[in-house]
Amino acid sequence: MAEHLGSRITAAVVVGEESDIKLSYDIEQVMDRIRQTVDKKLKKKNIDVHWSDQDGDVAVLIRLIRVDEGKQFMRWLIPFSAPAVVIADVDVSIRGAGGGDDFDSINADGRAHFGFFGGSPTQMVGVSADRVATQIAKAMIQSLG
Repeated sequence: MAEHLGSRITAAVVVGEESDIKLSYDIEQVMDRIRQTVDKKLKKKNIDVHWSDQDGDVAVLIRLIRVDEGKQFMRWLIPFSAPAVVIADVDVSIRGAGGGDDFDSINADGRAHFGFFGGSPTQMVGVSADRVATQIAKAMIQSLG
């Protein structure tokens, strides 16, 4: 298991093999948004995250399962009919304060249902990614004890 050294954690965001990605732009923007939000939340607790490009020996592995920008016109017409969605499976394995390996697996789900005139796809997926990242940051903080 990966180890928590002081206040530095290694993490990776990857796209799962069976992922359902429906975006009109690059998935890397969603991955960057998740990284930035997790960093912002954890910096408040003096925790530094080192982001890896590989899913090898990392303390936190975030696998994007589903990313869908939904239909802007349908959100404008019927707000709850076509939400933007980001769903991730997250494995958190951090050596906690007690010395043992703490392992959590969570399914983070972020949805944005309505925005101004249905909300732009980039904004709606961004809000969903922020919600997922907040759940991930909370799980990381809890694992550290």
